[in-house]
Amino acid sequence: MRCLVTALALCISLFESSLGASVYISPLGKDAGECDDSSTACRTLAYAVKHAKDEDNIRVMPGVYSGVGNFIDFTATSVPKNLTLVAHETTTSPRSYTFNALGEYAVMRLGTGNKVQGIGFTGVRSQTTASMGIMWLAGSAEVRDCEFWDNGKSIGITGNAATTQVQIHSTKFDLPCSDKTCSSGVGIDFLRQSSYSPVVDATDLRFSGTGTGIRISVGTLRVFGIAATGLTTVFNGGESSYGDFELEVTNGHFKNNSRVFYAYGFDPKLYHYTGRARFEKCVFEEGHCDACDGPAIRAGKRITVAVTTSTFSDNRAGEGKSGAKMGHGGAIYCDDTATINIDESTFTDNKAVDGSPAWCHAHCGFVATKAQLSGNTADKDTGRCPW
Repeated sequence: MRCLVTALALCISLFESSLGASVYISPLGKDAGECDDSSTACRTLAYAVKHAKDEDNIRVMPGVYSGVGNFIDFTATSVPKNLTLVAHETTTSPRSYTFNALGEYAVMRLGTGNKVQGIGFTGVRSQTTASMGIMWLAGSAEVRDCEFWDNGKSIGITGNAATTQVQIHSTKFDLPCSDKTCSSGVGIDFLRQSSYSPVVDATDLRFSGTGTGIRISVGTLRVFGIAATGLTTVFNGGESSYGDFELEVTNGHFKNNSRVFYAYGFDPKLYHYTGRARFEKCVFEEGHCDACDGPAIRAGKRITVAVTTSTFSDNRAGEGKSGAKMGHGGAIYCDDTATINIDESTFTDNKAVDGSPAWCHAHCGFVATKAQLSGNTADKDTGRCPW
C-alpha cells in the first residue's frame, strides 16, 4: 500500500516545463547572441547555460550533441538554478535528441531543481573510465521520458546531499554496450559519496538487453511499474556493501532474465548493514539460467524479502558445469540467515536440480501463507522449505 500511495502522489505531480523563458540549442546553431528563438539557437549546451536565467527551459532541437561543451555540471555555482533541459517536441522519440559521449568520459550532472525530459543519452563505453555513468543525479533532480543506450553505465545516483530524493519516470534503458570493455552495462547505480543515503522514486521503467538493470548498494528505491527482459540481473542488492538498502517494487513484469533480485548478503563479522526488499503484484516468468540458484529471488545473509500477490512461472535453475553445485531453487533461494515471507502468491512449473519452487538453508527464515503450488519439479529436495 505504501508503494501505491507514493506512486499515485508522483503521478499527480506531473512533469512540466518551468515557467521561465526558453533558450534553444541546435547542432546547426551558432554560439552567438541570446539564443532565445529556435531560428537563432546556440550550438552547445554550455553556451546556452551562460545566457539562461534561474527557472529557464533549455529547449533541445533534433540532432546529435557531443563534445565537452554539451556535457555540463548543472550543480556548479556558476550555472543558473532550477534549469530544465527538454526536447523541443516531447512526443518524438528521445533518440531524435541525442547527447553522445562518443566513447569518452563525459557526464551530465543534475541536482536540486534540475529536470530533463525527452532526451537520449549514449556513448559512455567503459565502466572503468565512466564508473559514475553518463548522468549523475542528486538532490531533487528529475528525469522523465528519456532513453539510455549503449553505455557502460547510464545513471549514477549520488548521495552527497542530505535531501537527495531523485525521480525517474517513463524512461528506457537498453543495456548492451558495443565496446568490448563493457559488453554488458548497468542502468542505474546507487553510488556512495558520503554518509547520506539517497532516495529514488521511479515509475514506468523499461529495461532490455544484457547486464544489470539497477544496482542498489545503499539508500532507498521505490518503483511503481517496471518491465525487464533478457537481463543478467534486474536488481543487484548490496554488492558494494556501502550501507543499508531498501527496495520496494509494485507492478513489475520480469521475463527471461537470468536473475531478478540477487542479494548475496552481508557477512555479520564484517558489516552491520541490512537489506530489505518488497515485491507486490509482480510477475516472474521464464527466468532461465544455466548456473545459478533462485533465478527469481536469491537472498543471502541479513537480507529480508517480502513477496505478496505475485506469480512465479516457468523459472529454471541450472546446475552449470560439473561440480558447480548450483541449480538450487527453481524460483527462490533462501540462504543462511536470510528471511523470506511469501503471501498469496502462485508458483507454477518452476524447475531446478535441487528444490522447487524454492530451496531453503537450515538457518533461513522462510514463511509462506496462502501460496498456491502446481507443476514444480526438481531432481531432489535437500533444502525443503516449509510451505
